[in-house]
Amino acid sequence: MIEGQESIKCNEHNKNVQYVLFNQNPKSKLLCEQCLQEKEGSKTVLNIEEAINQIKKRKQSEYQECQNILQPEILILSNYIEDVPKILEIINQLVRNLIEAINDWKCKLESKLQEFSKFSFIEEIKKVNNQQQSNNQILVELIKTQRQNYSETIKKILHDLKTIITIDYNLNKLYSFLDIEDKSQLSPRKNTQQLYQQNKNVKIEIKQKPNLEILFKGENSELLNVYQLNNLQQMKDQKISIKKQNKTIQQTTQCLAISFNKDDSILATTCDKEIKLWKFQDGNICDLLYSLNEHKSEITTLLFSKKKNWLFSAGNDQQIILWKPKKILFNFDFTKRKIQQFAHRGQIVQLVLNENENQLISCSNDCKIIIWDVNYQQNSIQFYQSLEKHTGPVIQVNLNQSNNLMASISLDKQIIIWSLDDQQVWNFKQVIQNSENHLGYRISFINDQTVVWQQNQGVTHILKEQDGIFKEIPEQKIQIKKNDKKDGEFQFPLIFNSQKQILIQKYLENVYLFTIDQNDNLINQEQYISLENEYNYGNLSNNGKYLVIWCNKQFRVYEIIYD
Repeated sequence: MIEGQESIKCNEHNKNVQYVLFNQNPKSKLLCEQCLQEKEGSKTVLNIEEAINQIKKRKQSEYQECQNILQPEILILSNYIEDVPKILEIINQLVRNLIEAINDWKCKLESKLQEFSKFSFIEEIKKVNNQQQSNNQILVELIKTQRQNYSETIKKILHDLKTIITIDYNLNKLYSFLDIEDKSQLSPRKNTQQLYQQNKNVKIEIKQKPNLEILFKGENSELLNVYQLNNLQQMKDQKISIKKQNKTIQQTTQCLAISFNKDDSILATTCDKEIKLWKFQDGNICDLLYSLNEHKSEITTLLFSKKKNWLFSAGNDQQIILWKPKKILFNFDFTKRKIQQFAHRGQIVQLVLNENENQLISCSNDCKIIIWDVNYQQNSIQFYQSLEKHTGPVIQVNLNQSNNLMASISLDKQIIIWSLDDQQVWNFKQVIQNSENHLGYRISFINDQTVVWQQNQGVTHILKEQDGIFKEIPEQKIQIKKNDKKDGEFQFPLIFNSQKQILIQKYLENVYLFTIDQNDNLINQEQYISLENEYNYGNLSNNGKYLVIWCNKQFRVYEIIYD
């Protein structure tokens, strides 16, 4: 409160105000003891302390609302100021001009936020009986105006910088931020739905801090927006149900890999040495579009690019094939291909692309993890790095949401964490101590600080980062099914969809679904998928809506319904 209570005087006697009268005349609302005695008729009054407390609570609520609107924008601008690196001496002046413009922009928003942290009791008391005007629209217009005011200036500086340095990540990130139309007009509660309508490649990360945060990131992991929410519990506590689609597709040969293309319109599946590409529409596997035949033996992994619609395949013939689509009218033809011979010295079990899709990661029975540099212009991959800490077949690797950590799991019973340095080189970080010497089959990050891994007897273990080291949390492990039977198939990986906050896990003949609660704990959903045998393989569509599973000589589609 700007005024001290002692300085608030009544208009009639210039004495300390003791009461507040609720009527339509602002000049007669503040009463001293003498004013109260002189007023005739019935009166509705509040003690001055009670009135101050009521207004404090109302203003605190208003300030919090304003903070939820302005603070994300201020936070983004603060991040850019911190991220813009020191560049060569010849462009130092441009960088200083850039920071000065952004800082001035940020200061104006902070100044407006500061205004809402103070209030005048006298001015606010006049509004008690009046309709309170929402500040939201005013603040949205402020953000829009400030962005318009600074956009051209900053873009001009960035244009000059980009002429000299065309590949600087932070500068490109900032440039993209300025080009997002009307993002500031999104309210926090409608942000998710509208962002997805505007940009289908927006990704969401959820972080647990003193307040829950939703981070909206673009297709290149650039930060688009941040909102702190107090009602995320509803999302985290969602219930999931499963509906099996009636239509099935017969295939007698076992399928070991399934992958959806970037818009979930094409489904790639394996059939021994053959790749089949299906049209996928309205939750159903429809027409067979193509059959790709180039591998010399069984294919064990498929991976669609989410940017270029390229398809990567690998298997027992130790080669990786890049299938480049060529658009013919309204269809795609995958006749162009590039073969990487002898990529490994054993079966290639899994392929993973990082989020920028400039690195392809392969793991194999030869105990190695190999990093490949992806060159879309030359339609090729180039050897980049080999990671050779494991002493047994590596059966799954997984990247965290920030793409700077990788977890790998092997039949040598080791779990290894790898970290990415500033030169984009992967380095050994840590071996997870497997105290009970369990054989692990599946592994996945569910956020940057939490790893889930599953042993072959169906027990799910949780690892959390503490002081830079991942440690197992024994009290959080989950026994899916009360038996000691070992799963004979590790080909079906753990599947985590960060958008839907859902984890899918196969054990024996069943497929289980987990959601993530507010404290990043796994919640085992009551409904699960029961199949005829343990020899099954599945994958989830990118939108998290459909799960396709091959089992018992047929493909089935399950719709995941989020209540």
